[in-house]
Amino acid sequence: MSATREAVKDKLRYLPLLVVFAWMGWRAIPRSVPQPDVLDVVPEVIAEQGERPDVGVLLARLAEVYRTASSHRDELWARSIRIDDGERELWSVEHAELALLRPERLRWQWREHRPSKNSRENHAFLSSDDTQVLAETEHWKRQPYESLGEGLARVCSGYENDLLQLLFPGRIAGRPLLERMQAPRVTGLERFRGRECHRVEGSWPHDDGPPTLYALWIDRETSHLVRLVELRSITDWQLERTAVYAPEGEAALTEADFRLDEEF
Repeated sequence: MSATREAVKDKLRYLPLLVVFAWMGWRAIPRSVPQPDVLDVVPEVIAEQGERPDVGVLLARLAEVYRTASSHRDELWARSIRIDDGERELWSVEHAELALLRPERLRWQWREHRPSKNSRENHAFLSSDDTQVLAETEHWKRQPYESLGEGLARVCSGYENDLLQLLFPGRIAGRPLLERMQAPRVTGLERFRGRECHRVEGSWPHDDGPPTLYALWIDRETSHLVRLVELRSITDWQLERTAVYAPEGEAALTEADFRLDEEF
């Protein structure tokens, strides 16, 4: 009996190490990340583009369309790639849905998927109507807020807010996309997902490193933003983010558009 107990003790001696190695192995397991085809669509250059529009007028029209829309439906897919020494590694994939009926009815759901168990998956949702404003992020449980402005401040803290900033100018902290772009210029006319788009490029200079580079594809007919590519430097590596939108301005929204998807 004594020999048996000693044998058990000898085996248990290695249990903490086994737990540590199991935990490390679990963290290294790849996580399933959505890979929508829309992120792989490459804009097609249109040979004859005619006279290029004034970029100031073009961007002003873009801002106006979002600011004044009485209703708007949109879906975002975005993929971020880490570029280090020429190697490209998937950083994250984002998905968001939005329905807005002014002045205060809104559904915003956003989730960021990371490719390994070692990474936290971020999420945020915001629901606003005539009776209540509810918001939630991975840091704060679902709770009510006094106003839509307070809810926007909660879900936008620390995340990419370009679409919400276009729709709610001046109501969200941080510098909006169109203010970040310096010396913008129209560089061509391209077709993306069946839409003729003006391609606009610009940059955001930084005192402590290379500028962030931007390329926007703006629908020639509706002035909506349909694609965005951003390249920014982070210490000794770069992050390339490609975002694709599916805007519907003055959309005929139904109750289903404002119903929260608990499995999003």
